Formats: sequence, structure tokens, C-alpha cells
Amino acid sequence: MPRGGYMARQNAMMRLLGPFQIVTPAGEQLRIPSKRSIALLALLAMTDHGSRARTWLQSMLWPNRGALQAQASLRRELSNLLALLNANGMGELLVADRHDLTLRIDLIEVDAHHLATGLREVRAVTPGAFLEGLDLSDCEPFEDWLREQRMLCRRLVSYQPPEAPGQQAAHAVHGGQFSGTADLIARNALPLPPRPSLVILPLAGRGSPDADQIAHAVTDEIELILIRYRSMFVVASASGEALQHQGLTIPEIAKRLGVAFVLHGSLERLGGYIKAIILVSHGADGMQLWGKSFFFKSDNPLEVADQIASAVVPQVNSRIETTERERSLTSHVAEPSNYQLYWKANALFRQWDAASSAEALALCEQLTLAEPGNSWGAAMTAFCHASAFLNGWSDNRAENLRLAALAYQRALASGSDDPMVLGYCAAVLTMIGGDLAVADRLVSYALSLMPGHQPTLFWGGWVDLARGETATARERFEMALRINPEAATRAYAIAGIGIACLLEGAIEEAHMMLVEALQYIPTFPIALASYAITSVRVGDARGARRAALALQAADARQIALTLHRADHRALFTEGLALALSEGSDSGPAKPRPS
Repeated sequence: MPRGGYMARQNAMMRLLGPFQIVTPAGEQLRIPSKRSIALLALLAMTDHGSRARTWLQSMLWPNRGALQAQASLRRELSNLLALLNANGMGELLVADRHDLTLRIDLIEVDAHHLATGLREVRAVTPGAFLEGLDLSDCEPFEDWLREQRMLCRRLVSYQPPEAPGQQAAHAVHGGQFSGTADLIARNALPLPPRPSLVILPLAGRGSPDADQIAHAVTDEIELILIRYRSMFVVASASGEALQHQGLTIPEIAKRLGVAFVLHGSLERLGGYIKAIILVSHGADGMQLWGKSFFFKSDNPLEVADQIASAVVPQVNSRIETTERERSLTSHVAEPSNYQLYWKANALFRQWDAASSAEALALCEQLTLAEPGNSWGAAMTAFCHASAFLNGWSDNRAENLRLAALAYQRALASGSDDPMVLGYCAAVLTMIGGDLAVADRLVSYALSLMPGHQPTLFWGGWVDLARGETATARERFEMALRINPEAATRAYAIAGIGIACLLEGAIEEAHMMLVEALQYIPTFPIALASYAITSVRVGDARGARRAALALQAADARQIALTLHRADHRALFTEGLALALSEGSDSGPAKPRPS
């Protein structure tokens, strides 16, 4: 059972790992003698919603027969299977109409849906290959599908993220101890996956004989780090340089190379310092999107190249992602591309409400149908379903939980070495009550692939909060903010620091951080819950009650129960109850001791 306390009603069980079995809700095994009936049930069970067109099933199970003959064969097989299910009180399990067959996934637990999540002890209960012993030698399409499923399940049934070579403290990556958290507010008040595309033009060197050499070193480092980020499709700078030498403008270069953004700029020596000006422009019209100056001491020019690139890349990445999210919400396209589907879903889920979540999920469904192997799309689908499950944003949380687990599996299958995918998958496990040890290893492995990766540090902070490791959570959130103070997740990271402070008993600091965060993310459920609790402690009972009431649509207690430690869960549930009760009258409130 997930830590969140959710428990489905007693359902039938389907075991696809090992020899096929169906166990009725009464615990009796149902024997299905026909191999094709077993294959039919498996094909339906392994789709997201349990539904397939009759014509597709016919092509999978009777590929060598004519259309009419295959239709008659499916009808006969279905009649026999329905008779067997009806005789055992399970007639509602299979729904047939003229065009489709649907397995009522809400009425049956399928073991293969929970692989690698920690939600079920699958390894101990159902060892063995997927549909062990089953073969339909005259059905090549089904045999191809079966081989793919066996390969996927074999990977997932024993999945463990590779051991990271060792964890560096966040401040070690940063190069020194952090200053206090308050300056995060004062100094940073600015608010083939579907990747944005970019070309890097060589920076122009100025002011000294070695400026060109340093500029080329900086260009190369920016390119290398952007490629390692995997968040953008980066065209080699040599391609851009060749076109630049031909005298082409930025829009002409972008059009020739098929990219949406162009990074360019200059570098010069100023006494003992190096100044780099980095610009990002829209490829379509050359208009500047972002620009910033960076100053570094130049004791070792080649070392400075790495420092400049490490500072530039997270901010460029963030600005381009934010641009794509904003553009996706304002553009109206009759037939959006997969790229547009991804970025609009990415923008919508960040609004943290039921309607936006439902719209994001609908877009994810379209993306999944178009590109089933898209690891970024699968990771986002899993995240959106996990959010709906956690926050109570749908009428069928069991379905959200199941679909989150399935999309998580698809994401891991195709993106197990992509830090962006690993971060989302870790967050999914945290929200659905999965195995937090696996979530922590996903984060550690992602950071071993790319140390200092800001999005992974961010997700790692939330995993640490759930595990009760508040000091590590604070460190990771702070590191993420210092690497990229302009990140779109800035307010969420500040909220995470505030929650860590609350769990550590630092109420004043927690309240300060949560007030800041909620200016930008006023509907973020766990931040609202935490603010309600700190408001009572600092004497603002009315504010506490307002925040607690705003959470009633979401299951705030469910959110609290994702925390691993019992004392942390108690702090949330008791604190929210107090926030609701203390603000119910209009009298003044007194601060409570921390």
C-alpha cells in the first residue's frame, strides 16, 4: 500500500509475470483453457486504459485469416470467454461493443503494472517471465509483441538504478559553504525528446591577443555542457561558424540549420578580469530573448572558460524552457505538433489545479499515442497522473495511480540514463508512495551522470523531504537556486526550503520562505499546507485558516502522508487541524511557541 494511505477495494488479480493466472475477489483461481483468450486478456491489460479496437485484436491474434474469418474467430473466442467469466461472477470484467473490447482495469489488479515502483512486492509474489510458457506460433504479430513485453518486464522486475560512485555534498560542487537562506529571496527576486533547438555561434574575442583563444574555449565548453544537459538539440558550433563566415544574419543561419534559438556574444579582457556577454536570440526574427554579462578573475583563462560555461548554461536552459512554456499557452494551433503538445502540458501542470491537470493529461495522452517511446513524454505523463492521484484531482484515483506506474515504467525503459527523466521518475515515486530508496538512487545516479545538474538537485530535494532528510533537502534546494537563480522552479525550491525549516522547527525562517514562495505559486498544495501551519505558530490564525480552507479541495492530509517519518506526518495533520480551528473566530491570535 502506498504511504499515502490509499487502498483500492478488493479486486480480482491478474498475474502476467510467470504462468498466467486470474484470481477472483474471493481468492479462487479461474482456469482459462484457451491460449488465445489468455493472449486477448494480456493485450488488453497492457494498454493504458484496457481498451483495443476489434480490428487490431483480430490482426494480432488471427493475422493469417481474411477479415470476415478473423472477425468470426474473435466473436467465437469472446463468446466463450464471456461465458466463463459470467459463470464465475466476473461478467463485468470485459465490456464489448461493435468496435472495441475493454478490460475493466478498475476491477482487477495486474501485477505487471507495479514493476519497479515499490508499490507491490512483485518480485516475491510473481517471479518468472512475462506470460511464461505461452506462445502462439502462428501469430507473428503477437509473438513480436510478447518478445517486447518480456524484454521490458525482465528489465523492470529486477530494476535498480546503478550505484553512483559517491555522493558529493552540494556545497562541495558549489565550491564553498552557503550563506544564509534569506539572501536567496533578496538577491533573486526575478521570477529525440521534444527539445528546443539551438546553435551556438563562436563568441567574438576582444581586447587582447589571447581573447579569441579563450572565447573559443568558452564556446566549446558551453556546447559540451548543453549537450550533456540533454534538454536541447544543439547544432555543432562549427556549422554556425561556417554560415557566419558567409555573412549570413542570425535569422538566415537559424533557417538554414532549422533551429529555433541562436546563442552568441563576445568576450574581452578587462585588466585582471574576463568579461563575457552572452546573448540568446529568436532564430525566426533575430530578436533578443535573453542576455547577461559575466565577470571572472583571469588567473587561469582555460579554467575561467569552464566557470563561465557552468554559469551560463543553466540560465540559458531555463530561459528557453520558460519561453517555450509561455508560447505554448498563447499559441492556438489546430493540429499541434508533438513538440507543442509536450510544452503546453509542461506549462499546464505547473498551474496546480484540477482543470489544468486534466488538460495536461489529455495532451500527454495525445503525445503517448503519437510517440509511445518518447521518454520525456512518458515521464511527464507519469508526473501528471501522480499529481492528480496525490492531490485528489480526479474521481478515479486508482486509475491515476495505475497509469502513473505504467508511464513511469515506459519512461525508465527508454530514458534510464537521461537525468531529466530520472528526476521526474524520482518525483513520481515520491508522490505515489513508491520506494523512496529507489527514488534516492535515481537521483544519485542522475547526479553521477551530470554533477551539479540543477533540475536533478531540485527533484532530489523533494525526495529528501519525503525521506525525512531535511538537512540534505535544504542543501540540494539551495544548490539548485545558486546554480540557476532564474530557474522556473525557483519558487518551488524556496517552498521546499521552507518546508524543511518547518520540519526542523525553525518556524520564523520557514514562514519567511513560504510567504516568498506563495507570491509566485499561490495554489501549490504542500506549500499552502505548510504556510497554514507556520501562520498559526507566528500568530496569524486568520491567514492560517484561509490557507487551510484553500486546501479542502485537495487532500492535504494525503499530501502529508507521503512523508516517511511519523513525527513529520503528525506535525502536518495536527497543524492543519489547528489552523482550521484557531481561525474560526474573529478574535486576535497569540503567537504559539515553536
